[in-house]
Amino acid sequence: MKRAVRLGIWGLLCVAPAVWAQDESAESVMRNVAQKAWEYGQAVSCMDMEGSEQISPDLIAALRPYRGADDYDDAEYLAFWAGDVGCAGGSGTTGYNAAYVIRGPRGQYYVDPSRSSPLASFEFNTRFLERIVSATHDTLVVEYLDFDEDDSNCCPSLQYRATLKRDKQGDWVHTKRQALGKLSTD
Repeated sequence: MKRAVRLGIWGLLCVAPAVWAQDESAESVMRNVAQKAWEYGQAVSCMDMEGSEQISPDLIAALRPYRGADDYDDAEYLAFWAGDVGCAGGSGTTGYNAAYVIRGPRGQYYVDPSRSSPLASFEFNTRFLERIVSATHDTLVVEYLDFDEDDSNCCPSLQYRATLKRDKQGDWVHTKRQALGKLSTD
């Protein structure tokens, strides 16, 4: 009996890590990150997005990307979703908000609300985020639109690229902002 118990324990010790260490494709990781971000958005806002497939890969930053089954550290992503946090319902209340999505070493996905909208702030107009250019664990480079003095509330015309650095409070602050030009009104 003791021998059977020892063999059972030995089998678990050998098989369990292999089962936990299931590899996942980059596409699957991005789909799962988008799904968790969408679910978070559903929980904290009135959303304009009908499904997670509307969260474009251009709106997901791999802060600490998943590197494969042998990576036992958490992978971290920042995914932007469109919604109205608090359901205010006014003109200009819907914009892009962030969900800080973590993929644990066993493949579980969850959102850290303390590093997500509305608690985390971004020092640029997230309402008109166009894309994430690049990202590291504590730096984001984004392109977005902002208002010129004669623009209406719906239609900003100035394009910018901004580099943001995460501060000690978890907020994203400008370190550099570059004007890319003005959109044509044609």
